[in-house]
Amino acid sequence: MTNDATRATATDLPEEDDFDFGSLDFEPWVHEPGGWSPPSNDEWVKMVNPDLIILRLCWLTVHKSKLELTKIVHQMEQEGILEELMQRAGETEDLFQAMITVLRGAQARIFCVAEAERQSDGQDGSHVT
Repeated sequence: MTNDATRATATDLPEEDDFDFGSLDFEPWVHEPGGWSPPSNDEWVKMVNPDLIILRLCWLTVHKSKLELTKIVHQMEQEGILEELMQRAGETEDLFQAMITVLRGAQARIFCVAEAERQSDGQDGSHVT
């Protein structure tokens, strides 16, 4: 994704309880040619294989002992599929990281706007004059 350094996410926001989130300002992201965008409806269906299957395999992997996984990895190396699996897992991780960036960016913006609205309605204990 492009412009990651300029995109504020929920994790970039200050942690102070008294910080005025409603006063934060932001500009819309610019979708650059070749930049990430969410899959189309048809692409979501196609993502079941391989991305969601890769996720399932990774979930199964973290629930294996080292001995169990050693046997599986050895077999995958023998079959010549280990390198492809690792490459595909990296691509799937990149996809999910891009999704997380968009989710966090949207959450932060919605929170800021909701806080500004709450403050303008006087719901923060202050009086709007």
